[in-house]
Amino acid sequence: MARVFIGVGHGGTDPGAVGYLVEKDVNLKMARACYDYLQARGIDTRISRTGDVTDKLVKKENGIYTIPGSTITGNITIEVTKTAAVAVDVAQYLTLDGKVMYLVTASGTLPEGQVAKYDGMSMFWSEKYNAYAYLVISADNLEAVKAEAAAKVKVAEGTSAGTVDYSGDVNGTGLTDVNDAQLTYDMYNTKYSSFDVVSMLKFLNADVSGDKKVNTADATAIVSLIK
Repeated sequence: MARVFIGVGHGGTDPGAVGYLVEKDVNLKMARACYDYLQARGIDTRISRTGDVTDKLVKKENGIYTIPGSTITGNITIEVTKTAAVAVDVAQYLTLDGKVMYLVTASGTLPEGQVAKYDGMSMFWSEKYNAYAYLVISADNLEAVKAEAAAKVKVAEGTSAGTVDYSGDVNGTGLTDVNDAQLTYDMYNTKYSSFDVVSMLKFLNADVSGDKKVNTADATAIVSLIK
């Protein structure tokens, strides 16, 4: 005979993710619906909680949870892989010759050891955006790139591609000088239209103002940082 245990998660003093919805409430609603569905079909089903109380699941480590014996007969240990959702946004970063460089950001709280990836490639971490960042060059319009980014940004195990440096050291030499201001100005004037000569990270470093675009204001800001 089939037996099913539904681990609801969160509950009581642990709300889970809170935004437009509260995760503990959504979890419970879905779990109860699943429980009722299975019970109605004669499947022996247990559930870790039926109200707004702290879930009886006991977390160990590395995604391992234990269901106490008071809930069922004997202890059962299950391994849970949690994937987090991120909010994906796209902004026009630079205008190129016939194309646009778009900034894709992915924000949200991710489990330890997981990062946001774009089409399988780890994204860069940006303190100014409080999000992961990635640049995409495309001839498509903003809405089309948004749709593409929503499909390509995923959360997976890994490490970030690096951290964006907003100190003014755009070219990564360890020194903020006139060369960084010139590089930023050249980016704005479309001297570089790919990441072959100037890396994606350097393009990201150029947004010193943190307004999700590169322009002359960034070059001016870098000049003011030169000591």
